[in-house]
Amino acid sequence: MSVANDALKSVHVVPENKSPVSISHLQFRPSAPSPAKQEKPGSRLTVPSLMYAFVLFTFLILGVLLLRTINHRIQVKAAAAQSGVVSGSDAPTPVAVKPAGTIPAPAAVSTAIPSPAPASAGLPAALTATAQTESPKPAPYKLQAVFYNPAKPAAMVGGKTVFIGDHVGLYRVKSITSSTVTLESGDQVKVLKLQ
Repeated sequence: MSVANDALKSVHVVPENKSPVSISHLQFRPSAPSPAKQEKPGSRLTVPSLMYAFVLFTFLILGVLLLRTINHRIQVKAAAAQSGVVSGSDAPTPVAVKPAGTIPAPAAVSTAIPSPAPASAGLPAALTATAQTESPKPAPYKLQAVFYNPAKPAAMVGGKTVFIGDHVGLYRVKSITSSTVTLESGDQVKVLKLQ
């Protein structure tokens, strides 16, 4: 063990004639750029600026396409509103359709007024009175179909498509539900039911 102890002691001992190395006299200088790595002026900005321009151009094209699509949809809805045609999700959903069948022809109305029979014919006075010509009653309105859409319901009454506020003869359409149509004329109210 003495050899090991002697070796350790000799490591800690600094000879007197040798001084430790000082680094204060060392000077640092910048390295010269190698000629192969020199860049051209503006070459560092070329790739990022091209990527930026591409992204900007892509967003510009997408924005223009989106605006054209929105504008087209607005024009289609405006044209449909002007013509009364409803398209897309606003279209009424048919609930039920009843076939119209045959519509009887209106009876012929005579405009001639018969002359009263003379009372001296021996007939009672009640029989000799002439019948007043009554104006024919319009055929009863028949609900044939309902196209129910909460935004704009429609119905087919007597072969004519009507909406709320439209007129059917002397009546105005007051309301439309999924199975009925309410008609109103002054004090009279008619509720037509789908059969």
